[in-house]
Amino acid sequence: MQRFRLLFVLIAISLYIFPSTRNVNAQSGEWREHASQYFRILYVGDDSQFAEAYATFADPLYTEMSTTFGHQIATPIILRLYPTLEYYYELNPMARGMNGIVAHADFRRNEVAVILSQTAEQSEQDIQN
Repeated sequence: MQRFRLLFVLIAISLYIFPSTRNVNAQSGEWREHASQYFRILYVGDDSQFAEAYATFADPLYTEMSTTFGHQIATPIILRLYPTLEYYYELNPMARGMNGIVAHADFRRNEVAVILSQTAEQSEQDIQN
């Protein structure tokens, strides 16, 4: 019985914490796409150079992790690149009170999101980790 209670609490917390899909999809016309072998990399405006840079290491990382764990996640995986923290907050208002957000993953949407302004000072190795 305690397992079910814990599971219920974890599900309730995840529904509260995970970003709202309604807000992201409402402004989907602004998103552009760069497709790679395993990813649909979504970006805004003139950030195509970031999408191309992420594509150079995202596919090899997917292959490495799939091999290491002996499991392949359904593809394509959406990799959403938010240009700024403020833009992220606009589309994910529940995250506004949470400090230090750099990225999130939403398994329900098969999506990983990265906030480019939060990773600007990181090396490519740091970003990959």
